[in-house]
Amino acid sequence: MAIEQFIERIILKGEDSMKDIRSRIFAEELDYAGHNGCSASAFICNDIVKGCMETGTQKRISDEADRT
Repeated sequence: MAIEQFIERIILKGEDSMKDIRSRIFAEELDYAGHNGCSASAFICNDIVKGCMETGTQKRISDEADRT
């Protein structure tokens, strides 16, 4: 019954008394893309690629140092 009331009142009729609070909390705490300029998955992927590139560069420098 509570789910039906929620759907009817908030979703269908738009009577959402807590929308402003939820929107503010989302913007302050949960809006990952807004804070970081990309989605969480893109941020993680970019970080992995960056780490791999740095590790590869460090390995090549180390390999070259070993050859000299």
